[in-house]
Amino acid sequence: MNDLRQMVIRETDVVTLSQLGQDFLHPERLRLTLDPRTIKSPVDIGSFAYSVRYTGVKTCKEGVPVVIGSFISGRRMLVRTIADYFNTGGLRDRSVLGEFKSFKFVLDWCDFSGNVEAFDNARSARAAYKGFREFLLHQALVLGKLKPISCFARQRAFKLLINLHFKDGASYITRGVPGIKASRKSPEPPRDDDVKNYINVCIDVASRFSSFVLGGEPFPCRVGISGFEAVVFPINGAAITPYSRGKSFHCLNLQEGRVSTPEEYIASGARVNKLDIVRRSLAETQKTMDEANADLRHQQRMRLASMASSAYACLFILITGANPSEFVQFEYAEALEIEKSTIKKELTAVKFRAKGKTTRYPIGRKGLQLLRAYLKLRQWMLDGEHCEYLFFRMRRDGVYSGEYSQLNENFSSAFFRRLRGMYLPPDAKNIPASAVRKFKSLVLHELRVSPSLVADSLNHSPRTNASSYSETTVDRQEQEFGTYWEAVRKAADVVRERGSREGAATVVGHCEDFNHPVQEREEVPIQPNCETQYGCLYCENYMCHADEEDVHKLLSLQYVVNAVREATADLQHAEKLFKDLSVRIEFILEAVSKRSEDGSALVAEVKYRVQELGDLTPFWENRLQRYEKVGVVF
Repeated sequence: MNDLRQMVIRETDVVTLSQLGQDFLHPERLRLTLDPRTIKSPVDIGSFAYSVRYTGVKTCKEGVPVVIGSFISGRRMLVRTIADYFNTGGLRDRSVLGEFKSFKFVLDWCDFSGNVEAFDNARSARAAYKGFREFLLHQALVLGKLKPISCFARQRAFKLLINLHFKDGASYITRGVPGIKASRKSPEPPRDDDVKNYINVCIDVASRFSSFVLGGEPFPCRVGISGFEAVVFPINGAAITPYSRGKSFHCLNLQEGRVSTPEEYIASGARVNKLDIVRRSLAETQKTMDEANADLRHQQRMRLASMASSAYACLFILITGANPSEFVQFEYAEALEIEKSTIKKELTAVKFRAKGKTTRYPIGRKGLQLLRAYLKLRQWMLDGEHCEYLFFRMRRDGVYSGEYSQLNENFSSAFFRRLRGMYLPPDAKNIPASAVRKFKSLVLHELRVSPSLVADSLNHSPRTNASSYSETTVDRQEQEFGTYWEAVRKAADVVRERGSREGAATVVGHCEDFNHPVQEREEVPIQPNCETQYGCLYCENYMCHADEEDVHKLLSLQYVVNAVREATADLQHAEKLFKDLSVRIEFILEAVSKRSEDGSALVAEVKYRVQELGDLTPFWENRLQRYEKVGVVF
């Protein structure tokens, strides 16, 4: 199918998204031009009308090569259907490209696997749809070439094509064919230290490089970045930092900030052919240095300005928590209004995934200070040119062209790659916008901000926030687990420290100061209360005697709470309350067992009586019967 010798380049018609609404006499000639930042060459929709076409990944500016004799007239309607979907679907150019690639995968499979007639009638479509599912499962489960999430997306694309093409008859075609299920794993929130280090580096890169270009300072550029000095030369991005050591720049004396001498060049270990060649190379390097210092808008100064601008953009992503698709829409006119206004302090964008909803992102006082600093840099970069966007991309083709366009949505990842190994450790992990939003949500929740306000600040619903933004960071998990197990072990210490016969008897053990509960730490699942006595094990006054009486009480309590955990309809609530309590009891019983062989035998005996025979203390037996009467335990 990919033998180009049998294929030809046909005549095509290149149209825009808005022009797809026309009635085309020859849809097989259609090619769709999209935003150049999404894809440079037009996508060839019309090539789908040919069953034999080039299916490789290499694009052709003139269109997809095809075998003219493989034209299927019935596919014209399918091409028109796809064109109408792109025209009326309200998709952005990037989404259109994604859908095109998915449709291409489906149709390439149909034509390659002998299902050329897949869209001729419902029977052929159903057979192809079932075969396609089997193909995807084989690729994922047997060959391991596809991931479940990719299989899910491609099966969805086939089903979408069927729904668009067959309309009312589509339900028959897909009925009874199970969908491939897959869950998208969202990135975990970044560690606190990683975020702090990233912020510090961004702040220093933004402010230090801005000061350098705005002040017209001479190269080499010496700046402090997050606790270390970086020395930047105007030659191929040469710089010395703690993370760049080991890289060879033979023409430069990085320590002293100047061009090397011939002797230093030779001593650096560089390959030397002739001494006059070395001298010429060093003279060229010195000339480049002199030109960069004489020209206040030199390419290397523009490069540093680009770094500073990207750093400012990443800082505003952290401040606002905006999605990249919305962030790149922020406009300069609105930012200028924010700077001058005493009232307006938020940036707005359109959220396409939320049916065109206008989203608002406050920047706060610190954000306003950064905005003012950035606007000075922005004015210098544009040098009188106009750009409607607040943040922009300087177009570059070997050198900066002086043209400006909207940022790509992956700008923060591209900037991170420029930082890593130079201003960040080589093993540093990226902090993409999705992780930033999770981190912001986590911090707001820890500050006791209401869930509705947290969701509102991130421009989504409380339900979305709870389902997708509630995961805590790894270091917080480690800290919380450490605190938890420390508290559990402290509960076991009660047995070792207070083994004598003292204190008032309670239904769970003994108490040093009854009716005066003292919570052992700031947050506990069950508050200590001398009336209910479920929370006694979280009270500083609680103690357990290593005897049959208190062991029986503890095991009876554990029996009841485990019964509630297993039978209640609200499993999440019961787990939150009682799982920790049950684990805490186990630790106390383990401490009793470790005191002596008699203690171990005692715990084993009482555990058998309670768990196997159901022999509870009178108090907990009555409590269990009450629960059974109201239907909590079955």
